[in-house]
Amino acid sequence: MVLENQPILKSMKNRLMADLASEGTLLVNFDAIVNPSQPNYIAMIAGSLMGVHTDLDYDVEGRNLVDLMEEKGVTWKSYQEQYPGQCNPDTEINRYRRKHNPFISFNDIRNNATRCAKIVNSAELYNDIEQNTLPQYMFYTPDMDNNGHDTGLDYAAVWTNHFIRDLLNRTGFLNRTLVVVTFDEGVRGHNSIYTLLLGDTVKPGHVDHTHYTHYSLLRTVEDNFNLSSLGRGDATAVPISQQNFRTGRYLAPDRFVRPVSAVASVCVFAAVVGGVALALRWRQKRIFYQRAMLKSSDTQVLPF
Repeated sequence: MVLENQPILKSMKNRLMADLASEGTLLVNFDAIVNPSQPNYIAMIAGSLMGVHTDLDYDVEGRNLVDLMEEKGVTWKSYQEQYPGQCNPDTEINRYRRKHNPFISFNDIRNNATRCAKIVNSAELYNDIEQNTLPQYMFYTPDMDNNGHDTGLDYAAVWTNHFIRDLLNRTGFLNRTLVVVTFDEGVRGHNSIYTLLLGDTVKPGHVDHTHYTHYSLLRTVEDNFNLSSLGRGDATAVPISQQNFRTGRYLAPDRFVRPVSAVASVCVFAAVVGGVALALRWRQKRIFYQRAMLKSSDTQVLPF
């Protein structure tokens, strides 16, 4: 789950976010790529800014994560709150914002009806859970209220906790699932962001000091599904350490060139104080990545 515009020290000021962090592994040295928001979203699935430097609409030409997944038969969806579907390219629709939906910016997704149909309203997530039809990779973006962009950190923290805990308590959802909560960016000059791993394979109450970026999450997805590389920032990025998982592995071992994990799918959620979410699922087993970014003007020392 991706929230927006808070450095990690300010995010940890919020007690709900701090309490949530105690239940998983907190990546305390995780950096966004740049400011403002949209370039980070593009980077999450492209391994590069792709010439995107503002929050304006861009039509991006180039390979991306969807190309890699479809080459290996990995199913995916992007769940967007208040998005009407039907490949709508509009900048603003109610509380939905295109800048927090990186998939719609890529020409080979937006102009391909089959691919574009996989960018759906967020309500489909619950239908897919109930019908046991979740894709292997899921990307979820809250609207401008729920992600905290227009409402602030306290509002986003309450929504995030309710949303995450509801999902984690759903029967069968958490089986070998990795959840990642992160922010799109911090603030200028302080781009270290709160990034949390949750799930039944993740070590609780653990802290990882390894330096990671958004490219690291992309690289981890590639490794998890034995995908090719885009040959950009993902190629040299450090993947999430296997030491953060109970088994010392986070991937389905029969699916990868090198052993990495016991988790079979990946899911990323984005809440926008700027955010998006994406999730990957493999053979009914999911790794859930959540990214949450929250706004706050206060700071405090991390309670770890």
